[in-house]
Amino acid sequence: MSTHIPVTPGKRVVRIPNRLILLAALLLVIPLSPETTLPADKNKPQVVVFIPGEQRYVELAGELKNAVQQKGYDCNLVELSDSVESEQGEKTADSIDLGDPDLIISLGAQLTILALKTEPETPVLFFMVPNALDSPLIDSNAPISKNLAGVAYEAAPLEKVRWIAQVYPENKRIAVLHSNRTRKTAQSIESAAAGEKITILPISTDKDHFLDAITEMNQARVDGVIMIPDAKVYNAATVKRLLLWGIRNEKSVWAFSDKIVKAGALAGQYPDLSGYIDQTADVAQKILDGHSPQKIGMQYAKKVNYAINDRTAEMINVKIANEVAKNATVRYGE
Repeated sequence: MSTHIPVTPGKRVVRIPNRLILLAALLLVIPLSPETTLPADKNKPQVVVFIPGEQRYVELAGELKNAVQQKGYDCNLVELSDSVESEQGEKTADSIDLGDPDLIISLGAQLTILALKTEPETPVLFFMVPNALDSPLIDSNAPISKNLAGVAYEAAPLEKVRWIAQVYPENKRIAVLHSNRTRKTAQSIESAAAGEKITILPISTDKDHFLDAITEMNQARVDGVIMIPDAKVYNAATVKRLLLWGIRNEKSVWAFSDKIVKAGALAGQYPDLSGYIDQTADVAQKILDGHSPQKIGMQYAKKVNYAINDRTAEMINVKIANEVAKNATVRYGE
């Protein structure tokens, strides 16, 4: 059937098929989401990415989704609560209908635990987990499940130590402040330094006892301190106190972000986000190609950015070799 549209005399009659009118009506009442995707191609491996609902994570996961799709896989994002201990978290796990994914990529430790509980027979790949050795995902330096692999959001311990040796070879005795949450991470740096002629002194502390840690570093006569991301140790006040301690005592502070270097740390290193996303997608491809997650295990970020604060170096009388400084990703205070 067609619908007759009245027209003025002498004009050609226009008839529009009813099915086109129905289609137009549906388009008016059904909102189209920017993330609307075509039905999955069952001939392609299916990848699901578990993410928290915060916007910053959605954008990050969107970049990973693109990287995975560029390798020829179907990939969909699933926003979830990361609560796995509460009753609400249990209901979240029970209510997930994922179909039959070939791989789950999970952002953060808690969503990884949720993925392992929800799909115990499906390979799981974690990402964006700092201090991974201290997470519940790792046991004795290996993932807790034969179906689990991961890319830790941090440079390898040996990489951290060797960067220090390049920037400031005179640094031979360096503290690492940590809490009970990051003890294994601090110990891994200590172990990595053993063959590099650098002594690492792990010092346990928290925000409430930060002055005691400063005193302990002074008594131990350390040359500097390595910062690791730990909310029990660092907030705005303790970071500021540590940077002032470094300047006043001519000690090096080795940061985990460029922002802290800009604020006054001597230098720092942190994963290159674009390279990190590509590395995660590469590991996903290996798993989908048939490699065992257990054998892949946990990887550290391979592509790392480096930041140097030349002004701080001048203030604490550190001369950084030109060939080292020019290779820094970011330089402040030139």
